[in-house]
Amino acid sequence: MKADPVDRQPKSVGREQAKRSTDGLVNNAGNIGRSGIVRKDGTIELFGHDMAHEILSFGPSGIILKNGPPIHLDENLKMTGRSKRHIVGPTGMITSWGQIVQFREPFTTVVSDGPSGIVLSDGQNIQKPAV
Repeated sequence: MKADPVDRQPKSVGREQAKRSTDGLVNNAGNIGRSGIVRKDGTIELFGHDMAHEILSFGPSGIILKNGPPIHLDENLKMTGRSKRHIVGPTGMITSWGQIVQFREPFTTVVSDGPSGIVLSDGQNIQKPAV
């Protein structure tokens, strides 16, 4: 049985139709997409072909690549090295320098984080190492 010529889809001659991607992230600092970053200040950072095809996922704080370490973005969507910060959970924390601290009370918070130490809401004082 032959298909009716009216039912056939039109075909581009010489090239395939371009695929449109809806992947992207828009926030107050700018736009992130598979091909690059457009910042609010008007600067543009285009990704190379290889990097664009290695992107697994992206979000407001970074880009995850299929083949390597994540790329961190600062608040202005500029690529930075990994930021050092404390990781705080419900029963403890790991400081930015790698010290493990177990809380005396669950859901303790950081009351003060100064140049020489950290004060926690459960009463603990953590001294920072000398630089």
